[in-house]
Amino acid sequence: MKTVLTLSLLLFLSAHPTAAFSSASAVRFLDTWSLMNTWEAGVRPLDFAQTWDKKLVFILGSDSKVHVYSAVGEHLGSVPSSGRPVAIDIQARGRALYVVDQNGICTIHNISLDNGYFRSSVRSRWRSGATRPLDIAHLPERGMVFILSRDGEVHVHSTAGQQIGAISVGWGTAAISLVPRSRRMLLLQEDGSCSSIELMF
Repeated sequence: MKTVLTLSLLLFLSAHPTAAFSSASAVRFLDTWSLMNTWEAGVRPLDFAQTWDKKLVFILGSDSKVHVYSAVGEHLGSVPSSGRPVAIDIQARGRALYVVDQNGICTIHNISLDNGYFRSSVRSRWRSGATRPLDIAHLPERGMVFILSRDGEVHVHSTAGQQIGAISVGWGTAAISLVPRSRRMLLLQEDGSCSSIELMF
């Protein structure tokens, strides 16, 4: 299961190569963090994501709901899911929520927060063909959804569900992330190693 924090750190290191190879730089960077906020979610988390403006946090819980919180921990609402969801991703501003369940069903929800009222509705739902999905990521500028399956394949679909193709990333890949406005996909392996591939489209 992905951890967005780990992949965010990978993005930082890929943008700052000296930090990636200099242990002194990495230690200085890691020593500068401070706790900003903490709260009890009240449910066992399976996955999470945060909007780019850091105002909303989405937590996929073991209760098959995606719980939405403000940055200070105020529970704003939840999105129920059919099946047993295993991973989520969100649009950068939190207006769309991508959920994949254990059967490979992908559901895209429209999300709105107007005058303090949280609302969600299903935009589309389709079967991905992924075998035991592990992770989901999307590339909004291309209108593509990427679903990592346990067999080492990343299934690529349009947001409407049309199958575009598959990318073989190998056994042991545990999580994926897409770098916005680029062709790079980051891969996190079960053994903790990281790599990136260039997408050809």
